[in-house]
Amino acid sequence: MKALRWLVIWSLVIYAGWLTVPLLESAVGASRLRQMVHVGGPAGLTPDAGDLLRTGLWVGAILFFFGSALLLCAHSRKAFGAYALGFAANAVLILMQMTMGSGAALPLMLLLLGLVLVGWVIMADARRRRAWA
Repeated sequence: MKALRWLVIWSLVIYAGWLTVPLLESAVGASRLRQMVHVGGPAGLTPDAGDLLRTGLWVGAILFFFGSALLLCAHSRKAFGAYALGFAANAVLILMQMTMGSGAALPLMLLLLGLVLVGWVIMADARRRRAWA
């Protein structure tokens, strides 16, 4: 379970970093950032300064995913709560992207399914810790 927990921690950090790329592109400039970092980020749902709700959800998802990874490193049972809030914000963003027609439905649904599986592993780890406490 320890190796699986570390795999989940690193996947959360990498996913949150991937979500951060569009925010950095809008702040630094897309061409400069693409020269520095060769990653794509989630296409089609770029946060803009005019849409405060979307940008707030975006930043919230990133912070909650990073927070969940940190809490999971500290063996805290609160990691699942932080992950659930990040998942909710990210799910709303994905559903917004699907309704705007800017993304294919199948890859987005597979992404949501993968996030549900990661949440299940975090919840199982939290329950195991509660049983030993």
